[in-house]
Amino acid sequence: MILGAFATLINNLPIPAYTNFMDSVFSKTVGKGAEKAYIWTKFGGNAWSGTFAILSVFIVFLVAYNLGKSYNINPLAAGVTALGSFFAAGGLAGMDSMGLFVALIVAMISTEILRRLLGNKHLVIKMPDGVPPAVSQSFAALLPSMITIAVFSLFATILLGFGVENIVTSFYKAVQEPFQGLANSYPSALLLAFITPFLWFFGLHGANMIEPFMQTINAPTITANLNAIKAGKADILLTNHSLIHLLT
Repeated sequence: MILGAFATLINNLPIPAYTNFMDSVFSKTVGKGAEKAYIWTKFGGNAWSGTFAILSVFIVFLVAYNLGKSYNINPLAAGVTALGSFFAAGGLAGMDSMGLFVALIVAMISTEILRRLLGNKHLVIKMPDGVPPAVSQSFAALLPSMITIAVFSLFATILLGFGVENIVTSFYKAVQEPFQGLANSYPSALLLAFITPFLWFFGLHGANMIEPFMQTINAPTITANLNAIKAGKADILLTNHSLIHLLT
């Protein structure tokens, strides 16, 4: 996220002398019409594609990986299965922060399903002695992983029959987008600013407890800010983090 933010900043420094210098040195342009841009700006675009653009992919794998590790099951199998389940559920349409909520939900549910299926001895393919542990673990998780991904694929297909074309985009429009609008307001910033010290009063780490919740709101807002900057818009959205810092 830091790399993507810096790359966008480099592309959009509000210094005319800097922009004119870069345009003159790297004078070649790419694209046509509204997409036409100097080639040097593609550095930031490419860096964004490898960071913010696949944020949900990172999240779904890493959450499942660490959850699997906490359950003492093959963490790599948990991460890969969650990643496959995410794409089976339509994650290709929300690999950036738009699919963050769905990525978290899929990571947790897929790992829970995988954990229970791995406990079924009838679904575990046992390899002969002498087979490398990595290969043996892969075959042990083969059928549970296939079933887990198939469950999410079936779920997405059933929803399609009810007119829900994509889980990620539909969830974003129905839940996350309005929630963000509610959360990035002055009253909610006051509430969240109050919750952190309130939890500390009871001996609970307020910042750590609130931060995961805040990131699911702020990450899409940060992406919207970056898109606004890249589009040359002067008006930048104010995130709840900014409001809280102003209040405190």
